[in-house]
Amino acid sequence: MNIVIFEEGFAVKTQLNSSPEFNNFVIKANNNQPPIEILQKYNPDLVILASNSSTSSLQICSEVRAISFVPILVLSVTNNPDIVEQTLDAGADKFLQKPVPVKVL
Repeated sequence: MNIVIFEEGFAVKTQLNSSPEFNNFVIKANNNQPPIEILQKYNPDLVILASNSSTSSLQICSEVRAISFVPILVLSVTNNPDIVEQTLDAGADKFLQKPVPVKVL
């Protein structure tokens, strides 16, 4: 399985790479390239979006959904129902509030 992670740091990537449950998964993270380029390059089976900004989450969800039907999992610190709804409307398939234990992923 090929997983692409969009995040503002490397916390989620580091957490997944250090977990035995994800030993066979390929994890890519690159915040310097536009989402469209990353999707075309890696052709992921799953996109994980871990952002502290609802604006960037909405933007990336919309950009990903415009070119792909790959599942999008959003991890966020917010519990604001309006933000959750907007993110799902923008194309996210699931929305989980951080912190999220690896076993839940």
